[in-house]
Amino acid sequence: MIATVIRFLNSIIRVHRIIQRNRNKDKVENELFSMYCDDKSNNLNLFFQYLTEQGFDATEKTEYYDSIIDYFKNKELKSYSDYVALGEIRFKWLNEVNYHNIIKLIKTFKGIDEFLVTYTKLCDYFSNNSKLYISNKLKDAKINITGLSDGWFDFKNEFNLIYNNHKHELNKKEQYDFDLIRKGLNRILGLDTNEIINMLTSREVDSIRESGWFVIRNSQNPNVIKPLVPYLEELSSKTQNLKLGGGFASNNRFAEYAVKIINYYATQSSCSCGIFPDIGLDLDPREEYNNVNILETQRIENKWIDYYIVACKKCGQNFKVFERDGHWVFYEWKKLSTTKLYTAAGAP
Repeated sequence: MIATVIRFLNSIIRVHRIIQRNRNKDKVENELFSMYCDDKSNNLNLFFQYLTEQGFDATEKTEYYDSIIDYFKNKELKSYSDYVALGEIRFKWLNEVNYHNIIKLIKTFKGIDEFLVTYTKLCDYFSNNSKLYISNKLKDAKINITGLSDGWFDFKNEFNLIYNNHKHELNKKEQYDFDLIRKGLNRILGLDTNEIINMLTSREVDSIRESGWFVIRNSQNPNVIKPLVPYLEELSSKTQNLKLGGGFASNNRFAEYAVKIINYYATQSSCSCGIFPDIGLDLDPREEYNNVNILETQRIENKWIDYYIVACKKCGQNFKVFERDGHWVFYEWKKLSTTKLYTAAGAP
């Protein structure tokens, strides 16, 4: 919440500076829309109050911004350039930052929409198969959800309680369906420290893959990794001699990479991006969780991607990231010796 308020206050300062300098309406509109996108999944009341204080019709303004998101929402858009091409038709003022905000929000909406459809099907299944009492408990748990972010953790706690109280009654299909919902919740909300520890040390392939991948894609997020540092010795010892299968790329890597990341935070004082070359096999540099700017994309015959040049947003360190396609798409991150030409400050 504190980080949200700080971002919000910084946006207010930027809006006022724009107005003082040249009153550029497009720049003001982009900043306001960016504030809205950020606040939409956190605390919309802050933004609503600010609009009112600045003399805007807050309801009209937020409805307009909702209509912008809806304009893109149900289209079959696969790339950033697809969004820009469509946006140019009606919203020429949108800048690059806000296109990325729109893409992020739509991915969130789609993920939540798909999850809720699956959850409703589970409730209906129990209603139709003589387990109405479980269905009613699941429906009551869902009442906790009151927005994009509000009530989800209470919902998750109640859902897990329902499962633990009734798992002895469930057949294999019902166990599978519950597990599907649990994984969906973990994708939406993430895992807490205790969940990560329990899953990484479970010696069960699915739990280790899920928790390990969560740690890997949060390698640049100290709020996730630092609380795991006190458990490094336990995690390291309990993830030895695993035999998790995986053929060409062993599933053991999910535990190994997770331990490497935690060890890096425990022993290194340099920027966390330094871990990329050791854990980057599955890390698509285009994904936001890597916290890098893509500065250059090199293609083969103007078709297939050969490599990216990227810069860490925190320290400016550059990497050359090769993209390769074998049994699956994988990556090789190489640290570059210079940041002279490509720095975070000069990145687009």
